[in-house]
Amino acid sequence: MVFVKLKNCAAAGMGIILLLIIAACDHSGAGSSGYESLSWNFIEAGNSYSTAIREDGTLWTWGYNASGQLGNGSTENALFPQRVGQFVWKTVSAGNEHTAAIRTDNTLWAWGANSYGALGDGTTVNAVSPQQIGTEAWIDVSAGFAHTLAIKSDETLWAWGRNNHGQIGNGSTVTALSPQQIGTDKWTAVSAGYWFSAGIKADGTLWVWGYNDTGQLGIGTTVDADTPQQIGTDTWQSVAAGFHNTVGLKSDGTLWAWGDNQLGQLGDGTTSSTSVPQQVGSGVYSSVSLGYYFTVAVKPDATMWIWGANGSGQLGDGTTTSNTIPHLFGTGSWSMISAGSSFSMAIRGDGSLWSWGNNSQGQIGNGSTVNVLNPYCREQ
Repeated sequence: MVFVKLKNCAAAGMGIILLLIIAACDHSGAGSSGYESLSWNFIEAGNSYSTAIREDGTLWTWGYNASGQLGNGSTENALFPQRVGQFVWKTVSAGNEHTAAIRTDNTLWAWGANSYGALGDGTTVNAVSPQQIGTEAWIDVSAGFAHTLAIKSDETLWAWGRNNHGQIGNGSTVTALSPQQIGTDKWTAVSAGYWFSAGIKADGTLWVWGYNDTGQLGIGTTVDADTPQQIGTDTWQSVAAGFHNTVGLKSDGTLWAWGDNQLGQLGDGTTSSTSVPQQVGSGVYSSVSLGYYFTVAVKPDATMWIWGANGSGQLGDGTTTSNTIPHLFGTGSWSMISAGSSFSMAIRGDGSLWSWGNNSQGQIGNGSTVNVLNPYCREQ
């Protein structure tokens, strides 16, 4: 959930290195569930639940399931990964209590909580299994707190669900139960956060809209916006809308953050919030993900850096002490990261899946509900 894809350079310009050694994951033998022998290709952490796609395109979910967000036909929590249908999937996005995913045939499907129309099926009825949304082809989707953003194959932007702060971006605050087109411009990326949204247009410009109580829109105010607002004139490669803050990577790879910072999630060494983008250190990064009050990022050399809140062990350093500046996470190379509400997921270069942090709903997938302070390998 980037709620939906560093280091601090104060003083000497170096982040703190954690002396945490992560052992290799054991790939020997397959278990009775049939998922242990395959590598993982894609992950997305939601609010106390996890979603992941294996190299064969199968989708697996586990953790919190009160609204059917796991898509396995029930509303019971799952302490181990459960396969979602017999389909083959391309990408998935985990929100608060609803999930959206795109199959390899480019059709869009959604399931879970639907009280505010987040599924986009024209109703407010929850769904415990995937429901197809329209018949068009889609290339990207992001599930937020109770709204959804998606980009069609023609690169137009569509949004639906709760709209109490203008997070849909259509100039109103009226909830939409089915997809609404947002303007006519072309977009390359979107991220749905907590009552606000962010996206990048085809020209690389960054736009934000919705809730702005702590300056998470980055437009220099704390006033909500019900239509997309441009941030500066620079070009960007990615953006992540979180709980009450936002991070983005400019085209040059520099990392910028803004919004709420009460637990150091902006990574600038302070707990002061800001309503305009602030650069995090002077290094470059290749990907970044936001949890509720913490941040995870990967550099081009495949090292992982992590900072912010740590009350549930979501920083994975064996403690529950928060950090206001980025720390190098363990050893080895990492190919994908995803920060959930108060837990983390990551895929190493060998395709193994690792999780740590809050496990109260079984979101780590290790068969228990005990928090995990050190990285747990999915195939151990």
